[in-house]
Amino acid sequence: MSAAQLNEYEKKELVRDILGSDFHSVGNHFPLFSRMLDGLGHLSDGFTAAELVPTLSRFLSGSISSAILSTASFMAAVIQPLQHFIKLVNANETGLRMYSYRAVAYTLTAWAFGKPVPNQSARVIENLGSGDYRAIDRDRYGEVWRETSRNVLSSLRQVCLAKDISEAHLQAVFKALGDGDSVRLSRNILEGFEGRMNTTVRNIWKSGYSINFPG
Repeated sequence: MSAAQLNEYEKKELVRDILGSDFHSVGNHFPLFSRMLDGLGHLSDGFTAAELVPTLSRFLSGSISSAILSTASFMAAVIQPLQHFIKLVNANETGLRMYSYRAVAYTLTAWAFGKPVPNQSARVIENLGSGDYRAIDRDRYGEVWRETSRNVLSSLRQVCLAKDISEAHLQAVFKALGDGDSVRLSRNILEGFEGRMNTTVRNIWKSGYSINFPG
């Protein structure tokens, strides 16, 4: 029986068996492990739960979460270990900060699936040229995207080195969290930023979910 076919109790016992005395570190992050195990059935990389469960455990080490209930909150927990390394562009303007968040999602997704990292969100840039957005500095948006993307890739390298994680294993973890689908993973990561926004900005942000990776 594959890990994806296990019920929640069986998955918890599997994680307990794999991590042994380190199982206590899972805590409220167990839904992430459960989601990853479900996603393993969509991968063709050949990695096993015995390889990826310890990878996710090390990646999340030091992260604190009181509850993980929704897609947005569990992806926020995945992004959290990178926050010590990612230096998001200090952009006071809401549009630039949202564009930086999208750069994080697209860069992480491209890295996980071994695809070229997009140098922009073409759809967002296209939208900037219409309506009330015509006066926005597109060059500045390009700078924000490139700087954020570089920071994400650098942070991934640093996290893998600092936590003794195989990059290939961590890529597989991210792919599994997106059920082996790059569009789904990117959308999940975008949802992970919802908690950083007030209600008004969050509604604007969510309206952009119709733009799929790598558009």
